[in-house]
Amino acid sequence: MFLGRQRAKATAFYLVGGVGSTSLNEQKRQTVNLGFGLRMLLGERSALRLDVRDHLFSLDILGKRQSTQNLEVSAGFSLHF
Repeated sequence: MFLGRQRAKATAFYLVGGVGSTSLNEQKRQTVNLGFGLRMLLGERSALRLDVRDHLFSLDILGKRQSTQNLEVSAGFSLHF
């Protein structure tokens, strides 16, 4: 990734996905997890990370089955030693 004309940082773009289980209101439902992320190396020993994920599942709480999407956004800083 280029930051201006004089600086460039090593970055990695990635896709994530998975299948799991969500328990809510005494109901267990299959959950699909889809998302993407970006990691930028700041130097030899540090990095920044940003993830966006969507958890998709269906529930029957009020007598009507509905699909739900739950968006998750997370950021982090890592120090490698």
